Amino acid sequence: MSWVAPVVLEQSVQYANRMVTYKNDYAELSKASAVSLNSQFVEEERRGDQRRFANILQAVKKKEMKQAKFPFPGGKGLTINEYI
Repeated sequence: MSWVAPVVLEQSVQYANRMVTYKNDYAELSKASAVSLNSQFVEEERRGDQRRFANILQAVKKKEMKQAKFPFPGGKGLTINEYI
């Protein structure tokens, strides 16, 4: 006859020997620190936004002018199922 040693699962040993000293608060909110902005950077960013907005306005005006020259709408036909 032989003797069979008891089976010890590693996970159960780790669970028994665990140490829970601090449980993280999953919904903890931290305060935001005050941020001082560089006024030169803000001014440069504002000028860049104005340039981008001006470019967008020019593109819209060009598109309107192009549509005014060709009043027939392009795209899918009304009676024929074809693209122009």
